[in-house]
Amino acid sequence: MKQLVSVFLALVIGFGVLPVMTFAIEPNEPEFEKFVKDIGWNKQDYIDYMESKEWYLEDVESIDDLGTPLSEESVGLVLEEFDLSREELNELLVEYGDIEEGQDVLGGGSRASNAESSVTVLTLPNNV
Repeated sequence: MKQLVSVFLALVIGFGVLPVMTFAIEPNEPEFEKFVKDIGWNKQDYIDYMESKEWYLEDVESIDDLGTPLSEESVGLVLEEFDLSREELNELLVEYGDIEEGQDVLGGGSRASNAESSVTVLTLPNNV
């Protein structure tokens, strides 16, 4: 009987100290498929885009953590809606720590940065 209680106690303690598992988004998940359709992207193109930025679906816990990748068109809409110049937008993003001084909202170290540089890529929430 003592052995049975010892084994049971060991199991309870063992499961209690295991890290809580998080559930990643799967590429074939209906919610993800709906998301990419809603933003007007192809599923594989979106996955390729994320991977090009060294982001992976396995690291994302919720569809709410994803957004529409920025483009010249979407940045233009933000500039127009908030009556900002590109430089003013970049200054705000630097101020809030979203990009580094000298970076552009869509690029790396400068407007003429090369594609190989490490860049901060921002995404618009789905409701913008």
